[in-house]
This record gives sequence, structure tokens and C-alpha cells, in this order.
Amino acid sequence: MVTREMIEEIVSRVLEKLNNQRTLLLVLTAEGVKRLDPLLFAKTLQGLQSFYQLIVLLSGRVEDKIRHILMDFGVEVIEETDCESLERVVSRAEAVILPAADQDTLARIALGLLDQTVSKVVFETLYEGKKVILCPDGRLSKPGIPQGLRCFIEEYLQKVRSMGCLISPLEEVKMVLTNITESADSDSDAEKCEEEIYCKKLLTAEDIKQMPQKVKHLVLGNGVLITPLAQDQLRTRGIEVVFRKGEKRG
Repeated sequence: MVTREMIEEIVSRVLEKLNNQRTLLLVLTAEGVKRLDPLLFAKTLQGLQSFYQLIVLLSGRVEDKIRHILMDFGVEVIEETDCESLERVVSRAEAVILPAADQDTLARIALGLLDQTVSKVVFETLYEGKKVILCPDGRLSKPGIPQGLRCFIEEYLQKVRSMGCLISPLEEVKMVLTNITESADSDSDAEKCEEEIYCKKLLTAEDIKQMPQKVKHLVLGNGVLITPLAQDQLRTRGIEVVFRKGEKRG
């Protein structure tokens, strides 16, 4: 017999799983979708869906074949006209991807124009310190573009990179996201190394010089003696000394 407690437990586990699942927001523009390879797009969704919950924001009229792909994968779709506040949409996502960044969208982002939903989403994402990955559409990556137009595109790409956006072919998006995660983990490990534990009875200036530059906190056993030159070195490098009992000196 299914009891109320069992139902509550199941619901609790489902909610916990959803809360812990990482989320990506994909933004599709009507112009970019025209040059989006459906097979490549479907393959990308399949690869990302193994690790992320996917949300797609449709900015403008999108072709039916792309809509059918989204339906086949059971992706959560948000129409631009029905969009809740941008802050709330962006806050749900770990990163934002433009699978087919068209020329007009690229220019608006590069020039800082916030007159369209897609550029507003990009800047809101950057403002929150999250990653934005732009995948140039088929036209932008086509080799036969006139030289004058190519110069504009290269200038726009350089500007959006300087803002913090990442540029990647659609087929390499999964790899880029993996590199971002690994880099974040490495940064976290580096932060853990900012603390040094010293176990000897006498701390000298030479000991301070041999410590890595990233050390910002020095944990000493109670009773360790610090030479005057070592005190100067600690102050110069801005290292905080903490004794095991919590007493701070220097």
C-alpha cells in the first residue's frame, strides 16, 4: 500500500535531483536558425542532454524542423513572447549558448546594443559572471565572405571575446563546457593551496621565501617562534599568521 509518507519521499527525491541537475540555456534566433544544420544541432543536443537539463529560448519565428527536434528531445522551450523576467531565466542556467549566432546578433552584442532579447540575455549572463558561448552560424564561418564583411566580422568577434564570450564551432561546445568545468575545479584546488601549515619550532625569513607566492594564510603550532626578519617578510607579502588556538599575530 502506498502511503502518504512514501509519496512525499518520492517527491522529495525528484525535487532534489532536479535542484542538483546542471542547466544550460540555449538561445535560438530566427535568422541564425536558417543556417543551422539540423543533424548537427540534434547531435549536439544529444551530447549535452547527458549532462545538463536544457532550456531553449526562441527569439523570433523558428523553423518547424527545429521545433520538431526540440520536441523529440523533450527540451523545455520558452517563447520570447511568453518569457518571464530575463534575470530569472538566466539565473536558472550555468551557461548560455547561442548555437547559431548570426551576423546581426553578433554586431549587437559587440556594440553593446540591448534592444533585443538575445543581446539582453548575453549581457545579463556576463553580468552574473557566467559563461556565454557563441557558435557562428553557417554564413559567418563560410570561406567565401567578401573581404570587407569579413573584416567587420573579425572585429566583432574580437570585441565579444574581450567582453568574456567564448567562440566555438557548434560541434565543439561540449568540449568547451568540459574545459570550463575542469578549469573551475583547478581554480578551486588552487584556492585550497593558499593556506600553508608550518610545523617547526622556529620560523625564519628563509622559510618565508621558500613558500609559494599564492600562500596567504600561515597556520602555526602554538609556541612557534618568529624571527624579526620573518615578521617583516610576512608583512611584506601580506601573509596572515593564525595559531592553532585561533590567536592571530603579525
